[in-house]
Amino acid sequence: MKLKKVMILLISCLLLLSIGIGIEDIYCAYFHSRSGDFRLLEVGAYGGVLIINPMEKDRFNPKELTDWAKENEKALIIVGDSPGLAVCDGSGSVKALLKKAGVSASAPPLDASMTGVYITNDAAYVSAYVKDDIFILGELTLPVLGYYDVSMLPEDIQRPFLYPLSMMNQKGMFYLTDAQDGDAMNALIHLLRKIHPDSEITDHSSRLNILQFLSLLLHDPIVSRSRTTEFVTIIALLLCYLFSGFMLFREHRRELSIRHLFGMSLNRIRLSFAFMFGTVIVLSSLLFFGSTWETSYSQLALSEKFLITGVLLLISATATIIVNLIGMAGIRKIFSGGMRYENDRSSME
Repeated sequence: MKLKKVMILLISCLLLLSIGIGIEDIYCAYFHSRSGDFRLLEVGAYGGVLIINPMEKDRFNPKELTDWAKENEKALIIVGDSPGLAVCDGSGSVKALLKKAGVSASAPPLDASMTGVYITNDAAYVSAYVKDDIFILGELTLPVLGYYDVSMLPEDIQRPFLYPLSMMNQKGMFYLTDAQDGDAMNALIHLLRKIHPDSEITDHSSRLNILQFLSLLLHDPIVSRSRTTEFVTIIALLLCYLFSGFMLFREHRRELSIRHLFGMSLNRIRLSFAFMFGTVIVLSSLLFFGSTWETSYSQLALSEKFLITGVLLLISATATIIVNLIGMAGIRKIFSGGMRYENDRSSME
């Protein structure tokens, strides 16, 4: 009996750990921006991958985006189909990052009025595209404002060159900004929806509470359509956890009936099961939280790790409450029925 109890509890712990890993994978794919310095907005097509139509380039006007960055004094970085990044540094945060990456402090920022590029200091790239401090002489003919060590930049903006947003002639796929919640952020999202009227805007923000994240998991169209297999797997694991909990009650049914005859109250029975399931939840949460330090997800910020662990705790606690309610209802029914069992082995001896 004790061996069965240990096995059921161990299996329950592994099931919860697997559920947490699945939720973490979804979070990292859709709501986590690894740059840490910028908030990431992704443009995606409904039900598929966004494909930029080259015929739309003449209808794209970057002035509204540069005006937004200038008026709100925020940085805006756009990732398009170019190997470089379009930048309007209204806040100076990009200039600060470039300074850390080796650019001179006296170099001008990439604001709305500046014309020029910053490029990587990689010798092969410089020799191929730069001559006399001019970038692509004869075609773009842009002055080089400075050179930077690309490895010193945040991962999301590690590109070979940065150019002014005012020169961009096509819609982007990713938009990064140092703006946070507020009127400026709402205005940017409204502007992006105007530029991309037939697309979905996914906010890869780590500033989510537990309920907001759960809400996004349930109704966000990109997540629900793209991660169907993972959602089905998580639900299947959750059903397995519920089944293992019911098995734990079943294995204790006869023992608890005997103990109840000798004075064990229902409240004490409830506490014993609460302690067992609580131990499973705490242990699985600690294992899950610790695994984020040892896996590829270790780039998550501490607040993000607490967020996903909290989601796992909420899901497992809800499932445990359901198991306890049904299990205790069954035990109460057995107690009131006078210890009659359909599968009592002692009646066959």
